[in-house]
Amino acid sequence: MSNYSYELTQRKQKKLNFEGKLYTLNKVNKTTEVEYWRCGERQCGGRATTANYCNPITTKPHSCILSAIELKTKEVTAQLKRCALESSVAPSSIIAQAKSQFPSDVMQGLPTDDTLERTIRKQRQPLCMKNPKTRAKINLTEGQTKDASGQYMFLFKDSMELSLYDVWAIDGTFDVVPQLYTQLMTIHGITRDGFVFPLVYALLPDKTAASYTYVLDQLINNSLGWVLRPEMVLMDFEHAEIKAVHDNFPDAIMQGCHFHYTQALFRHLTPKLKKLYEQDLTMALTIKKVFGLPFVQPDDVRMAFREVKAECTFKGETKLELDDFFAYVQKTYTGTVYDPPMFPILFCNVHQRVLDNIPRTNNAVEAWNRRFGILAEKKRNVEVRLKQRLAGASPNAKRAQQKRLDQRLYNLVSNYSNTELNDFVVGIAYNMSTGKLRKGRAELNDSANVDVSDLATQSSEIVIHNPEIPSCSTKQAHFAKAYSSALVTNKLLGLEDPEINERRQFLQILFQKETKFCKKYFYGSIE
Repeated sequence: MSNYSYELTQRKQKKLNFEGKLYTLNKVNKTTEVEYWRCGERQCGGRATTANYCNPITTKPHSCILSAIELKTKEVTAQLKRCALESSVAPSSIIAQAKSQFPSDVMQGLPTDDTLERTIRKQRQPLCMKNPKTRAKINLTEGQTKDASGQYMFLFKDSMELSLYDVWAIDGTFDVVPQLYTQLMTIHGITRDGFVFPLVYALLPDKTAASYTYVLDQLINNSLGWVLRPEMVLMDFEHAEIKAVHDNFPDAIMQGCHFHYTQALFRHLTPKLKKLYEQDLTMALTIKKVFGLPFVQPDDVRMAFREVKAECTFKGETKLELDDFFAYVQKTYTGTVYDPPMFPILFCNVHQRVLDNIPRTNNAVEAWNRRFGILAEKKRNVEVRLKQRLAGASPNAKRAQQKRLDQRLYNLVSNYSNTELNDFVVGIAYNMSTGKLRKGRAELNDSANVDVSDLATQSSEIVIHNPEIPSCSTKQAHFAKAYSSALVTNKLLGLEDPEINERRQFLQILFQKETKFCKKYFYGSIE
């Protein structure tokens, strides 16, 4: 008996493929359970019958004549349609696979790739769920509740992993959510050795405390016996989120993202102050000192802020605008003894985080949000990374520039008790920037460009090296002054003594050679 198969037409009706001919269903005799088929080619009298869709028999000969190439072309088209229904592979991949299986003589008879892709999309369209008008009408099929490995992903199976982490990071993204929702809330677990794992995903209809509380309540109530008790939760400066976390985990230390802190400050600068920030060294240093206040020990933050304000010498309209900016900082982040700030000092402070090697920002979480693609695939990647960590793998390496910044900040913070408060704030300020708001590529809070000019006069009392410089020309004297400034900057930036000694020897060589690169090095960036 000849082989036969069934396909679907564009209207989802059965089509019989028998002995190289395609038949469409003409009529069905329900009494005898016989189906009558006619040739799919117009003006062809070919007919066939089946008994309960089995055992096809040709009853009338065909008048249409198709070449072997045309028959193969129809076979390719039928295969494309089957693959469209049986897999979720991209249409271009299905077409490419078909081209590799059939001769070029057959493929040349097919329509264009654009036409074939439209055909595949039409085949899949009835299988796609229409966008519901309300959230109550969302009805997920079994296939939509499984990940790429076939495991159910709409279960609270990550409660065990979440319970293992003392530090959580909560963040939200708005770019990947469907129309009926406002944001995708994610909870990441953070390890002390640098791993960041996304463990919980929740689509929220709004940004209210009730929605955040509902998600956390569901985690606690469905934790399957695992105790969720984070010691620290990193989050944005959002009151609704803070309230929800505090209500569910009252013993957890809540900490704000330092990156969002600097961004909020920069947004409250007037256009004139922003321009001065880019053009005036004194203004830039003043603003960066405010950026660095969270690195000061919490008990000293208000004193450091008073010193920053006292050192300002601006006059006129600039002074008035700067006073308004300082008033915002005091109201929102520092407060007074009798008037607490909108956000507690401990919430913004990162001093202890630097010492404990806990991220100062949620930038790793923000980066994950930007790379967020297919949910099921990401979930699988997280499980793989968890296993790799257990096997002793290292976290993704940081950029060398970021490593140097982390080390400088750690050196400054760990030596806090031995440093004058003003010098500490200045040193932190040299390592601050506005991140994404800066011109050029700046993904994190780093000191991509540190101005070393005029530092010796500002902090000459902490110069740790005073090499004897022989009598020299005017040009050499100019280099010598810059050399001294560079050494001061090394100390302020938190560089360790071995690094300073190595830098000093290198600078001495350049000083002796009087090269053009020397001047560029002195007044360029300290890396």
